[in-house]
Amino acid sequence: MQNLIHSDVFFFITSIAVIVVTIFILIILWYVFRILKNIKDVSDIIKKESFFVLGDLSGIRTRIKSFLNFFILKYNNNIKVVSRKNKIKSKLKDKEN
Repeated sequence: MQNLIHSDVFFFITSIAVIVVTIFILIILWYVFRILKNIKDVSDIIKKESFFVLGDLSGIRTRIKSFLNFFILKYNNNIKVVSRKNKIKSKLKDKEN
């Protein structure tokens, strides 16, 4: 009879311990899910903003290319003009001599 009472007390304490541990695990899982949801929200925001940044960078890249093309064309034209002037000056010197 005494063994039966000891086993009932053991199962009662074990049942309460299992319930308490289950509640703690559920609370921990709830916090973990909230943290994962926040991480997902932050990653969505970063994803959206990265598209805006890429758009801005492509616009800047286009402006830099056009700016550099303008100077390259101007530099190349100046070289051609200088070389033409030198040819004209050399022709004039040849005519004078």
